[in-house]
Amino acid sequence: MGDKIPAVDHILDSAGIFVRPVAGAIAASSLIQGIDPLLGLVIGIIMGATVAGAVQTIKGAFRLVSTGLTGGIANPAVSTAEDGATAVTGIVAIFLPYITAALILLVIIIGSRVILGKFRRRAEKFE
Repeated sequence: MGDKIPAVDHILDSAGIFVRPVAGAIAASSLIQGIDPLLGLVIGIIMGATVAGAVQTIKGAFRLVSTGLTGGIANPAVSTAEDGATAVTGIVAIFLPYITAALILLVIIIGSRVILGKFRRRAEKFE
């Protein structure tokens, strides 16, 4: 609920930069079974922290753009849309996990290209 209030949302996003990759690593590590526990932990850290960190980075960048364009007025609507997307993704993940993985990868690729495109355009302005 705090993500519907712009100032609280920014505080939560700032904390999420550190908390979400750790939580992703723990969650991924807990799912890896049948191998050496230390190796499972390392794989979980690499996979879970990377994915959670990438998602947090893309979300944070999108929120910065949203805040910059609307002065924070659109953040509650963006947050509600994120909540809906999370609910749909969770339901689809239960029934169609491979499609969910592909969609997450697609979101990361598109988000990365959008962010990198913005940085390239900014860099070109200064050249």
